[in-house]
Amino acid sequence: MTRRICVLLAYLVVYATVYAEDLGGHNVELAKHLRVFEANREFQLALDLNPHNNIYRSQYAWHLQAFFLIEEALYQFNLLLPLEPDKRLLYQVIGWDTHTLGQWDESISAFSHIYSIPNLTLSYQFMIINKLFRNEQLAKIDEWEKSLQDANPDNALEIKKQIFESYTYIGDLKQAARLSSEILCEHPDEYMVRYRYAHLLYQKKNYSDAQTEFNILITELPNNAFLYWSLGQLLEEMEDYLSAKDVYQMALQLDANPRTKWAVARILSKLQSCSNALDLADKIAVEPSNSLLATLSEAEIYLDCEDYANAADRYRKILSDYPYNQKALWGLLKTSTHTRNSEDARLSYTKQPIVQFETPLQNRLAEFYRQPEIILPAEYYHDSTTFSRFSTGPNYNTYVIKNTRSNVKAYYTLFTKTHFDEINRGSVSLTFDSLFNKYLEGHIELLGNFYNHLQHNPMPSGQPLDSKSVFNYHLHLIYHTLPVFTVDLGYDYYDVIDTVPPFYNPVYNYSNQIGATSLNIRTNDLTLFLNFNKGPVYANATFVYGQYSDHNVKNTRYARAGYRFSDRPSSTVYYNYFYLDFQKPASLFSQNGFIESAYYDPINFEVHEMGADTSYDISASMQLGGEAAVIYVPKCRNSGCAAFGYFRYLFSDRFSCRVDLRFYYQRQGVLRTGLTGDFHAESASLKVNYEF
Repeated sequence: MTRRICVLLAYLVVYATVYAEDLGGHNVELAKHLRVFEANREFQLALDLNPHNNIYRSQYAWHLQAFFLIEEALYQFNLLLPLEPDKRLLYQVIGWDTHTLGQWDESISAFSHIYSIPNLTLSYQFMIINKLFRNEQLAKIDEWEKSLQDANPDNALEIKKQIFESYTYIGDLKQAARLSSEILCEHPDEYMVRYRYAHLLYQKKNYSDAQTEFNILITELPNNAFLYWSLGQLLEEMEDYLSAKDVYQMALQLDANPRTKWAVARILSKLQSCSNALDLADKIAVEPSNSLLATLSEAEIYLDCEDYANAADRYRKILSDYPYNQKALWGLLKTSTHTRNSEDARLSYTKQPIVQFETPLQNRLAEFYRQPEIILPAEYYHDSTTFSRFSTGPNYNTYVIKNTRSNVKAYYTLFTKTHFDEINRGSVSLTFDSLFNKYLEGHIELLGNFYNHLQHNPMPSGQPLDSKSVFNYHLHLIYHTLPVFTVDLGYDYYDVIDTVPPFYNPVYNYSNQIGATSLNIRTNDLTLFLNFNKGPVYANATFVYGQYSDHNVKNTRYARAGYRFSDRPSSTVYYNYFYLDFQKPASLFSQNGFIESAYYDPINFEVHEMGADTSYDISASMQLGGEAAVIYVPKCRNSGCAAFGYFRYLFSDRFSCRVDLRFYYQRQGVLRTGLTGDFHAESASLKVNYEF
């Protein structure tokens, strides 16, 4: 009897091995026709029959990886890792998969087995890894292209597919498009090539072309649940939820597996069919290999159904295992605007600069949703005309409601200049920034300035002022054509002394006379700001038309263009242009027997500036940066220079400070009708931040 049982068991083992091998060949055919879900089941069935068949497990892992089922692929690769003698390729794929899912420490650990990675911040480490990986792939492409010249037709196809794969790995859409077109022209049944190209288009946010490619695949391979599910992901990303629901339900009818079930449940919640979404979600089985998919889907359903506490619980659970998971970080930040949990907001926002959310809109909204903070600045400016300005005071900013953030500020400013009475000013301001939709943003600032200075000489109207309080306001409408272009149209009514933000821009040197403050001169400015930013290139321009309360007219233009030539350290070269012109001479201000123009009032004054700036993360808590420029002033045919440096230190997750130092020098000053001696200015600022 015992012998019969042993023979039967041996027979079952042999049968399972043979059956698994048969399934292997069948699965290759399924994968070729993109019947991915069916292949997944048969792979899993074969592994259930013969769990120690590591060759077959390896085939399954790479199959999952090829179709971007990253969580399941990583689960299989981790099972294979201890058994694989040559681990380099496994460490590489595990490194990328853990990075994609948000386990960045594990990712660095995997990559450290194949690359020499310096002990820098995570963002710099991945920058180095990306560069090394890209160079590897380009070297492989060079080798394959050389071998392509002497290859026979069958080998040529395989080589072209290898080259195509490498271009998709490094995200080179142009070359991938060229090769996919060549391959599909000669071999239209290479469905995997079209799928990989469609997925790359999807990753690059080229949604229209991606949709075209998926539709072609669905036409050629009808009744394919995986393709319907893939198209549904694209439509969901495009926020075409009704169409996404139709294709997800088609995928579910063809193949009711956890992925298609979660997809339908998720889209129902987006269409506010919450009871149906939650009922379906409760019935979906969760496996160890897809627990992240399940928890993310649950969290998203709760978020869409406005159950913010449950959504936040799920997102926190994910982040405990996947600390840099992009979707979970964004979801937790969004729920924090409803739960008012500043710890959740801080956790998400502090990682946003290195993780970056999925869309430009999400990255902009992060600036609205971030945790409340208190900022205490102290700033000092002095120049060779003996004018100086000191300012300090706290401000508090926080998210309010409906994509709106507010800032409340109270501060004190002291203005002094030799021979003139000092001016003390107290200021309070209330600012609201609101995002109306993904294109339009509004900015309103209401500002009250209160001066204690006694005005001794009359205004041009002849009416003396004993003291003054001034109400200022700024109204701006900002239009974004995501993600590269911004237009800002503004109307500003404010004190002339504040027309250029102090301390952070050398242009401030041309608006810093004490007389404008003493004479209560204000300006009505119309402002147009244009900004372009794409990859390493940026350019912006500002046009200002101002009508002063002393009946003068100002025209100002700024333009700046730069190119980032290095990512580590982040370094940019730039050109800056400044133009300032006044229609009439400024009003004169006299006091204590001395007289001067109330403000700087040149005619057709221009400054050209060439410079470079850089910033470097010394560690996760310490950052240094600087800037240096040479200046040319055509009106005096003379030159100058500017220098700037800053140091930022993070004492804890919540508490940081930053010190800025700036110097400006011009060999000759330019007056309205003549020249003066050299001009220099210095400024320093200290900013302390506390985040709740």
